[in-house]
Amino acid sequence: ANKRFRTTHAVSRTGDGAKNAREAARLIRGDLASFPASLVIYFSSAEYDPDVLAREMQDAFPAALTMGCTTAGEAVDGLILNYSVVAMAFSAEAFDYCETALVTDGKPGAGGRDMFASVPDAMDHIGRGAGGTWIDRDHRRYIGFMLGDSISAFSERVLDQVGEMTDVLFVGRFSGDDLKFDGSQRVMYRGKAYRNAAVLSLWKPRDGFSILKTQAAELSGPNMVITRADEANRIIWELDGEDAAAAYARAIGRPRETMDILDFDEHPLAFMVDGEPFLQAVLKQVDGK
Repeated sequence: ANKRFRTTHAVSRTGDGAKNAREAARLIRGDLASFPASLVIYFSSAEYDPDVLAREMQDAFPAALTMGCTTAGEAVDGLILNYSVVAMAFSAEAFDYCETALVTDGKPGAGGRDMFASVPDAMDHIGRGAGGTWIDRDHRRYIGFMLGDSISAFSERVLDQVGEMTDVLFVGRFSGDDLKFDGSQRVMYRGKAYRNAAVLSLWKPRDGFSILKTQAAELSGPNMVITRADEANRIIWELDGEDAAAAYARAIGRPRETMDILDFDEHPLAFMVDGEPFLQAVLKQVDGK
């Protein structure tokens, strides 16, 4: 068996989010009972009470750092799941270096020594023990990991600031809420669930690493250029000099007036970087100039 990495999943659908969370944590703990976990990362359906799940997962692995987020579908070991909790556990042998911090939009300190209100402070914390500066950090030996709160302006600001500080690549995901868009998404860290927060980690894997990028989408439709946007509020106003909603509707062959979240989910936008598409979710149409 792999002594450095293990994965598992649990499904509980009782109709009671708190009971689901307790049962899922119990099942995952059972599957990983013989594994010396020092880091546990998990992803869960929003059907599981995030406050209970965060607490139960930390209680299930008291010697480990636990972190995770809600999703809109879970994947593990070649399985595509719904209404589940998936988890991956790492032993201390997996890393030569591993440090983590939580960034929130509130006051620091309430969650402990590794909770910060600013990205620079959090980055200083996770990089301090690795020696040198972020500019000196070897991006071929170190990898960053991030869990962000939904596809929000807060998480985008965190990503922007991280990108300005280092060439180390950060991978990870934003939280989801099973496409309900009701605000139930959460980031979970050390036994608690948070809104408007992000987990930042810096790892130096003992055996090195490779980054694999996949997406379940095919390129289609026209290439368009964003000609006017409000970056701070993440609003695209114009594509190719035309009203963005009208241009998008024509590209997918739908009347603008009837477009909804299902259309946006089926036809995401993609930014092209060095010939590779990076999918960008569209949430809604907005009015304005």
